[in-house]
Amino acid sequence: MNTMNNPYTLVSGQPPIEITKIREILGYSSNQFNPYRARLIRKGIVDGGIYGELHFTLPLFENFILENENMSFPEE
Repeated sequence: MNTMNNPYTLVSGQPPIEITKIREILGYSSNQFNPYRARLIRKGIVDGGIYGELHFTLPLFENFILENENMSFPEE
């Protein structure tokens, strides 16, 4: 897998994370991405307090992402 195009690798180890980069890789518009962003904030996984950026709030979550970057997630 090309890690440059993998959103899980993109977001790990790079605080703060620019939302535009995540959307670019996923191919999502703002309207498509915002529900997912809101869900991650509501669940306490990320903090979206700074406009255009996300910060992980869970300890060691970046490690989890790196260890499981090839994991596939079910579509909702």
